[in-house]
Amino acid sequence: MSAVVHHCALEFTGKGQSPLAEQWLQALAPVVLRHPNGRSRAVLRLIDGDPPQLYVGLDETACTSDPTKTMRDFAISTVKLIYFPGERLARMWLAAAWCGYICHEALELVTVDGKAVLDPHAEPYPSNPYNRGLRDGFPVELNSTTLFDALRLVMSRDAAIAEVNKEDRDLWLGQ
Repeated sequence: MSAVVHHCALEFTGKGQSPLAEQWLQALAPVVLRHPNGRSRAVLRLIDGDPPQLYVGLDETACTSDPTKTMRDFAISTVKLIYFPGERLARMWLAAAWCGYICHEALELVTVDGKAVLDPHAEPYPSNPYNRGLRDGFPVELNSTTLFDALRLVMSRDAAIAEVNKEDRDLWLGQ
């Protein structure tokens, strides 16, 4: 099944369609996801499995450090979807995560003498505080805690808590 919407294509791959993958597919299929440069097309690929995974990428993009270079089939992240937070929160997560990715890219554009002021690629990369947008937006595994971290990219802790269901709210209030 494939749903194409404006600048984004949600593709589904897999032999069977698990109930969890079906929930994600229904939630994300109508989402319009655009890249700010206007020429890159976001690619979302929902891969059925246990658990399903969401591949996020671009069909092509200019290299931030060298705009004369074009990178094709640019992978941004692949996220294991171990639970489904509901349609509204699934869409909110994707919006916050996309914002985190765009923030990561924007940091690369603020430079002095050709070096990023806040370099999201600086080592140690896994814990780099300037890479929070990409790391927290598109975590390795989406669960209630990493969903909360992604929402915190675009809203306060209290606002994120107010958006979640009762079960997750109790978990986060205990932190």
